[in-house]
Amino acid sequence: MSLLQRLFTTAYAATKSTDCQHIVMDQRGRIIESDDQLFSTKNLLHSPVTAWNHLVESIFPMLLQLPPQSPELCFQRVEADHLELLPGFYDFSFRCIKGEKKDEKYIVWRICDRTHHYQNLQDDQQANHDKEILRQLENRGNY
Repeated sequence: MSLLQRLFTTAYAATKSTDCQHIVMDQRGRIIESDDQLFSTKNLLHSPVTAWNHLVESIFPMLLQLPPQSPELCFQRVEADHLELLPGFYDFSFRCIKGEKKDEKYIVWRICDRTHHYQNLQDDQQANHDKEILRQLENRGNY
């Protein structure tokens, strides 16, 4: 059974969807396995994730300190417009899982595309700001 298959029968049993991708990394940040739901990792297998994702690069030492089976570490509303692979807004989560061998562990990175949701929130927020500016200008008699 692959690492991802094992995950989907345990930790992520209810969360498999087409808007989330799961990447399993080894302790050097190399991709071991991916379900490629959002983007292909075929051309990324030879370089560590830390080489092309700055967030993962900055937190990877901390991720390695997570005990296996500990709760996920989550980052919401990550804007990834600097990555050709992931233009948009995402929720990222990370967890550590045990490998088959003693002292072997892996980091699972779950990437959920929330671009539509967060773009709608941003548009609503901008519309509310515009209304508030008009309201304040009208109250001052300057409009």
